[in-house]
Amino acid sequence: MPQPLPRLRLNLDFMPSPSEDRPGLVIRDPFRYSEATLIVPPPLVAGLQFFDGEQTELDLRKYLVEVTGDLDVSELEQHLVESLSHTGFLEDENFARQPLRPLPQLQTLLPLGRLILVRSLHSAPGS
Repeated sequence: MPQPLPRLRLNLDFMPSPSEDRPGLVIRDPFRYSEATLIVPPPLVAGLQFFDGEQTELDLRKYLVEVTGDLDVSELEQHLVESLSHTGFLEDENFARQPLRPLPQLQTLLPLGRLILVRSLHSAPGS
């Protein structure tokens, strides 16, 4: 029985490509587990729906055959899956091996929190 494709991480940023010579959908990681940015070409954008943790490689393969009109889509399928996996954009073993990093918001808030704490200690009565 075919295994389901891994899910795309739900906390990624998706936006249209700003580059006219490279149209498609830009995917990036706002939490910087991955520094990579991918541009998925327009014909493959709808194929991202198959990375939901339920649909299989067979489902993706059927879609790619319909889009390309070619029965041999194994290379294209492999490239798409590997590109998403190696960038850490899928909830798979590659992402699970990524080192934990503090959230960017916490890096921004921590110095401010220290500043507030220092000010409140110095402004306490009797200081």
